[in-house]
Amino acid sequence: MSAKEIASILHGFLLIIKFDEKFKDHFENSHEAFWKSFYAAIVVAPLQVIYEWGLYISLDEKPNLTRAIPIEVLEYTILWVLFPLVMTYITKVINREEQYFRYIVTYNWLQMCISIIIMPLIILSVFNFLPISASTFLETMVFLLFVTYNIFIAKIVLKLQTGPSFSIVLIDILLTLLVTQIILSIL
Repeated sequence: MSAKEIASILHGFLLIIKFDEKFKDHFENSHEAFWKSFYAAIVVAPLQVIYEWGLYISLDEKPNLTRAIPIEVLEYTILWVLFPLVMTYITKVINREEQYFRYIVTYNWLQMCISIIIMPLIILSVFNFLPISASTFLETMVFLLFVTYNIFIAKIVLKLQTGPSFSIVLIDILLTLLVTQIILSIL
């Protein structure tokens, strides 16, 4: 990716934070941009590894690492791919296929930007460098930010009302919970 593309993504992110609808101009609606947006998963991965390690070392009963690592990698991959896959169907059903690529591009880069800002604080929490009350507050704020900004991008990019936009975010949350519960039952 070029410096110009990265700058455009970061500018788009700042516009999303300000609830400025012009953010759309910074996220391409193309097949190429769609695939590039999955670089976000690679950028976030090191933070996720540190977070997972913090969770692992805090467990009283630790699962076997040779079993846990591939399962966690699979979970991470599924979580980055499942929602975009489900959205191919949803955008078709709601007659918004023409905006599918832009929506997923925006969604993926938004997840990366939020993660880069928030994950270091969550990691501090996992390693007990933050009090439980601060950690709980932080997790609640992250969740609210995730919901709020994702409703906003669904409304603008997919040209939906708040209710259907919330439904899309709810589907994302439920998919994440489902995958996480399945992975926890396997470990």
